[in-house]
Amino acid sequence: MLLQSSKTVSYSQGSPWKSKTTPSLPKVGLNQIKNTGISIQQCQMTPFDNLTVPTFLGRPWRDHATTVIMQSYIGDFLDPLGWIPWEPETDPPNTTFYAEYQNFGPGSAIDKRAGWLGFLPNITYD
Repeated sequence: MLLQSSKTVSYSQGSPWKSKTTPSLPKVGLNQIKNTGISIQQCQMTPFDNLTVPTFLGRPWRDHATTVIMQSYIGDFLDPLGWIPWEPETDPPNTTFYAEYQNFGPGSAIDKRAGWLGFLPNITYD
């Protein structure tokens, strides 16, 4: 799945974890194929409404989960951790690939991001 040059990445309250929110993106059968993922490029990430709970970019929910967010504006609604594991207190499988590249805006700071093995807070062109 690819979202590019979009203003449609919105965050709203209400998720499988009632105390936290993650992007409202569709699940597209990614659990059936290992070589798929989500790329979000040149998008504007802003809250849909007034958020009152911690909000994250996403969470790995299976082996080989892949998400890259790049060259996008991230608003100040985001929890500095950025990402959250599917299971509390458990690191995601090391087969996941979650990365950020050249994002900007008040929520794009990577210095407090998750530290799992499969997360790269600042991939480079090389």
